[in-house]
Amino acid sequence: MHHVPNDLRAKKSVDSITKGLESCLQEKPLDQIKVKDLCERCGVSRATFYRLFDSIIDVFSYECDAIRDATMEIIRNNFFQDQTDIARRCEKLWVRHEVLMKALVDFNLIGVLYDSHMRHKDELKELYSTYYEDETQFQCFVSLLVSFIYVALTVYFAHEGKLEDNDVFLMVYKHTSKILETWKKAMPNTVENSSLPEK
Repeated sequence: MHHVPNDLRAKKSVDSITKGLESCLQEKPLDQIKVKDLCERCGVSRATFYRLFDSIIDVFSYECDAIRDATMEIIRNNFFQDQTDIARRCEKLWVRHEVLMKALVDFNLIGVLYDSHMRHKDELKELYSTYYEDETQFQCFVSLLVSFIYVALTVYFAHEGKLEDNDVFLMVYKHTSKILETWKKAMPNTVENSSLPEK
C-alpha cells in the first residue's frame, strides 16, 4: 500500500520517486529494479521511500489512484461535451505517465488497477448508479470497467502511442457497445428480463 499524507513535502517526494522510476524503466525492466536503485536515481532516502510506499508496485498503485480520481471527477462534474470528448480526456489521463503505464501493461499488473477501483467502491457505486446487493455482481462490474481500461492501454502501447488522440478509448467503447448489442439480439429474453439493479 501507499501511505502518502496530503502535504507538500510528501507530494514532492512522490513526484521525485515517480520520475526516478520512469527513468529507471527506460533502462531496464521492472523486475530488475530494486528500491536501492530507485532511491539512488531520484535522490530520496530509503527511509523516505518506505514511509510513503511498501514496495515499488505501490508507486503504480498511487498513480492509478490519482488517475482514477481525476477520471471520476470528469464524469461526476460532466466536464466533457460528448463520448468523443470523454474518451480523449480519459486517454490523456491514463497515458500521462506513459512509461509507468506501459510497464503496468508489460508486466500484467491489472490487479493494481482492480484494487485501485475497489478501494473506492462506494464512490463508484454512486457514480455509475450500480446498486448491487450482491457483492459478487459489483466485483464483476469493476472487473469489466478495469478490463476496459486495460484493453485500451494494451492497444495504445501495441501501436506505440501513435494512434490519434482519443482513438483508443473510443475504439474500445464502440467495440464493447457492438458486442453488447449483438448479445442483446442473440439473447433478448435473457438480457431484457435479467434483474439489473436500479437506482
